[in-house]
Amino acid sequence: MTNYSGFNAFLLILAILLLIGSYRSNAEYEEIQEAHAREVNRKDAIIQEKEQQLQVQQETMDVYYKKIMELRYRNDMLIDTFVRDDEREIFARLVQAEAQGEGFEGRLAVANVVLNRVRSKGFPDTIRGVIEQDGQFCPVRTGAIDSVEVDSITTAVVDDAIRGEEAVPGDALFFYNPAIVSRGHSIRNREVVQEIGNHVFAR
Repeated sequence: MTNYSGFNAFLLILAILLLIGSYRSNAEYEEIQEAHAREVNRKDAIIQEKEQQLQVQQETMDVYYKKIMELRYRNDMLIDTFVRDDEREIFARLVQAEAQGEGFEGRLAVANVVLNRVRSKGFPDTIRGVIEQDGQFCPVRTGAIDSVEVDSITTAVVDDAIRGEEAVPGDALFFYNPAIVSRGHSIRNREVVQEIGNHVFAR
């Protein structure tokens, strides 16, 4: 009977040890699982942060690319390929109609005003848009621009203006003939930057 009781005690102790071992194993397993989950979450967080950084970089690059393209169109108008043939033609017609009585410099200054407006935020961003803007150029209003014949001087002037030659500064956005424009006209209140031939150029 005593041996049987001792054996039962042994079994009880063994069961307790097994339970303790099982508990410890489960605890260790859960700890390992938790550590693994933390590592996975850490790596996921790093990946998510990298993806966000890449997205921000891409958005930034898109913004810069757009600005570069805008600058290329506005400022690299010096490159002939950025001026379409139809724009070049109407450009030459306007310069001829507005300044055919002027010399090379006077015509170049008129051409400069058109390109200065293209680059300015206060005007349309194309040559045609600037020229055809309502109420800006008399030859457009009267239709004289459609019948004018462009001579070789004006053709050369337009080519030089597109390539970047300047007779007036980049902030010259207006011009007028003081012999024609009335004294009360608002354009006379603008700051004069230069006078060439019969025209006054102002900002």
